[in-house]
Amino acid sequence: YVDREMRTSDFYKPVPFLPPANKVAEKKRRKVYKEKSAGPVDWIKAINNIESNAYRINKDVLNLIRELDATLPKHLVPKTKAKKPTRKTTKRIKAKRIIFEAVMKRAVQLAEHERFYQRCFVDYRGRIFLSRSILNYQGDDVARSLIEFADGVELNKQGFDSLLLHTANLAELKGTVKERQREARKCLKKWIGYAKEPIKTYSEWSIDDKGEPLDDPMLFIRACMELRDATTNSGQRITKGFISHIPVEVDQSNSVIQHLAMMQHDDWNLEEAVALAKKSGLIGHADLYTELAKGLSLGIRLTEKEKRKLVKKVVVPRAYGSGAAKIVSGEWADLSIPALDALDTNQQIQLVRGVIRYLASPLGLPQIDAFHSRVERLFNTMRTRAGKTP
Repeated sequence: YVDREMRTSDFYKPVPFLPPANKVAEKKRRKVYKEKSAGPVDWIKAINNIESNAYRINKDVLNLIRELDATLPKHLVPKTKAKKPTRKTTKRIKAKRIIFEAVMKRAVQLAEHERFYQRCFVDYRGRIFLSRSILNYQGDDVARSLIEFADGVELNKQGFDSLLLHTANLAELKGTVKERQREARKCLKKWIGYAKEPIKTYSEWSIDDKGEPLDDPMLFIRACMELRDATTNSGQRITKGFISHIPVEVDQSNSVIQHLAMMQHDDWNLEEAVALAKKSGLIGHADLYTELAKGLSLGIRLTEKEKRKLVKKVVVPRAYGSGAAKIVSGEWADLSIPALDALDTNQQIQLVRGVIRYLASPLGLPQIDAFHSRVERLFNTMRTRAGKTP
């Protein structure tokens, strides 16, 4: 029935009806599906396009990661000597190290090939993942820094501006797009210097302007390396004919919240829409998670960056339907915030519940709670029509 539904609407245009296979006599199946096949629908074509992207491993980054892991006192990804750790933090350290070693092993194997491809996985919500391989661009900082497109494009002025913005985002600079690009130009010489001596300058490029660790330091130095290779020695001009292979991420503004807002447009008014757009940064200069964190009292000592990160790791999974226990075991498991690690699981769950209650208030994001209520009403209605108890 899922296959039938996929083929009968495709959201906007009808396609030939195909009955489920179990409704067709076995002797007639080959004939029915051969004569009435609807062909690939648009969502299948989209998957084919994604799976047709060719990737390769950036060998300079691979060598840099291996050298950093060998020379840093605590390694690039810390190790633990405990064979069967019992403490929560030690378990997390061991798990991260196991993943890191698996990613690096796979990267060494793939580096022998000029190009490789990745298979898509589509979950029941329609979300697309490239998670069939331990090494994929939806992985962690190290995994993403290693992967680039096998087929590059010549870098022009527009592409260079996008690369500057990408690097500024990874450096965690704040401001409008133009402000971040202007600041990136001021930092260009410094960033290129990092890329020329990444081992020597590790302690400088792995932290933000407030001295806190970057969320994605390897992606940042990878972008610095691209700026180094893409510019002349002075760093002021694009090298003519330079072919870029780096994936540059689209700068989004809280897309999950915007999607929920769009789906509930029928009972929205302009003032509410504009208010959410301002809060989320679509209008003017704002940061949704920072704005939410300002009005939230958590009862534990956190830096501004830690508080923003913690709030973000509640908002996103909550928007997709996760409850407090699921958020603690999933999104919060790898936050590595000391004040949070000091709490036991039940205390963390209570903390998440407090954030969820705050999100349902006018100062939070009541759109999420409204969406959950509507989905619950929808399922209750469907169960009632089927003669079942809601």
